[in-house]
Amino acid sequence: MAGEEDVIDTRELELERIIGFNGKVPSGLIVHPDREHIVYPLGCNIIIEDITREAKQCILSKHTNNVTCIAISNDGRYLVSGQETHMGFKASIILWDYASKESIQKWDLHKVKVEALAFSKNGKYVISLGGQDDGSVVVWDMCTKEPICGSPAQVESAGITTCLATSNVTDEEFVTGGDNTLRVWTIDKENRKIRPSNTNLGGFKRIITCIEMVDDQDAKMPYFFCGTTTGDILCINKNTNILQFEVPTKNKFSLGVTSLSFVKMTSKGFNILVGTGAGVVGNFDISVCFENGNKVKAVFKHRSDAQPWKHDEETSAITSIAKRGSGHQFFVGTAHSQVYKFQFADFTAELVKTCHSCPVNDIIFPFGLSQLMLTCQQGEIRVWNLCTGRELRRFVLANKTCNALAISRDGKTIVTGWNDGKMRIFGLNAKDMSLELKHVVMDAHNKGVTAVALNTSGDTIISGGGEGMVRGWDLIF
Repeated sequence: MAGEEDVIDTRELELERIIGFNGKVPSGLIVHPDREHIVYPLGCNIIIEDITREAKQCILSKHTNNVTCIAISNDGRYLVSGQETHMGFKASIILWDYASKESIQKWDLHKVKVEALAFSKNGKYVISLGGQDDGSVVVWDMCTKEPICGSPAQVESAGITTCLATSNVTDEEFVTGGDNTLRVWTIDKENRKIRPSNTNLGGFKRIITCIEMVDDQDAKMPYFFCGTTTGDILCINKNTNILQFEVPTKNKFSLGVTSLSFVKMTSKGFNILVGTGAGVVGNFDISVCFENGNKVKAVFKHRSDAQPWKHDEETSAITSIAKRGSGHQFFVGTAHSQVYKFQFADFTAELVKTCHSCPVNDIIFPFGLSQLMLTCQQGEIRVWNLCTGRELRRFVLANKTCNALAISRDGKTIVTGWNDGKMRIFGLNAKDMSLELKHVVMDAHNKGVTAVALNTSGDTIISGGGEGMVRGWDLIF
């Protein structure tokens, strides 16, 4: 047995910076009410990033698995986050004090995954929605930090409930939606019950992907909007729980509506931001007029002074739209882990954050240079500035995966190993520091190149393959 003198006192490494953004979390990008910070999850962490001061981050690390949802109270005092875990275990919800950045409460009630979270209007309650293996909605009292009540989120004949929104008028009402289910709930704290009311969609069958509440804007129109996978937006009267109208009736959005955000009331109705599964962001006016009593007619059209913005990659869904203040500026998160900053006035976009959206296979530093870093993933090699966390250069090769990287001591030669069995050798362009493909070693390994290394002088490459073979190569220019 080792004596006491053999015990080494080790200190935990402190996490200084995270380069990344999980764009696959619905509504995972939020602008804090102070308008100076954005909050988003990545892996087991939650990042609070200063918008006004580049590269300044605060990292909250208490979760034991991937964070699946976050929410911030309207006054900005509290932040709540939920995670997923392994089958058979409880998924945690953590309540954070925003000012101190410390966790103040941990709740373990939902099974496997927490699907969505929301604060009530005045922060009186937290509402949590369990995932597919849980299927329940729970209301938590913020005064006692204890659960008040819970209930199955949907009837047995319906599918999975995936989204949640709280009323802008009262603390006691919220809405849930999902696969062929849409319900308005009322909280009865005295009797410790929540009572659902199923929405009458008049024969429509839809999968709800997002909900935006506008019930506080006009007493005559206590509405909320629901985006669907069909590509239309349903408008529901919260008081009567009846479908008022559906827009657009023709030319629906490709790959569905994935994100909605209300901007302002107009003289004729509502102005909203719409994000779609095809990577389109648009600003639309919904003009509402009443005909023959309760019948509502709506006209849906894009603002006349700007065109809808479209992401370069059609498969990159818009998963978050986060307004800064009243909406003069807003941030958009995509499923390919990119964040754009939009100016509402002229509807122009600036790319402010790029990140890996697939597993990172290798990381290397150039010799004697700690400010730069090279990484690789499926189909991409990226060069990063570690001081700012910004991407400097990128090389893309579609439908291939880069497994390994190596760089010569002089930094002029970069050797990469790929899953197609080839080694690709790059050089750095002196003018713009871009990666230039210099040479391709065909059939280096028959089951993909899984590891590469360069010797000190930079004239010999050692490569390893998926078949278990190690090979040496002379590098001749």
